[in-house]
Amino acid sequence: MNHKNLTKSGKYNSYQGTFKPIHPEKLKGDSDPKFKSRLEQKLMYLCDKSPHVISWSYERIIIPYKDKTRNNSKHNYYMDFKITMKTAKGPKTFLVEVKSKKEAEKPVNSKRKKPENYKKELETYVRNQCKWEAASLSAKKRGWEFKIFTEDQLG
Repeated sequence: MNHKNLTKSGKYNSYQGTFKPIHPEKLKGDSDPKFKSRLEQKLMYLCDKSPHVISWSYERIIIPYKDKTRNNSKHNYYMDFKITMKTAKGPKTFLVEVKSKKEAEKPVNSKRKKPENYKKELETYVRNQCKWEAASLSAKKRGWEFKIFTEDQLG
């Protein structure tokens, strides 16, 4: 597995690289997807290794959404994962977003936090809520389920 540490905008370090599946027949789409975090890498590994996973794809599903933080303008949301699993009732498909817990929870405004930082965190949270609402509706229409995985699920 190739990976490297990259710096984005000179401010945030992000663990990124290319995932080489052991079971490429389960992966739909790009043969060697590029993960953008350790959590994404971990889910790719779990999908690849699990006998319960029938198939999986990374950033292949595009969901249109309206962004409340940008005057309800229309944008595309590239869903992190689509995973089809074996269940007792037959195959079940999930749309899965992988996010850090910090980005999945509503930010708290504290006196120690700079107002501009809180504003940015709140904007990100609202934008994510818009995306996730659209993803949930899209999944439901198809008979699928939408999930958000954080470090609590992927540790």
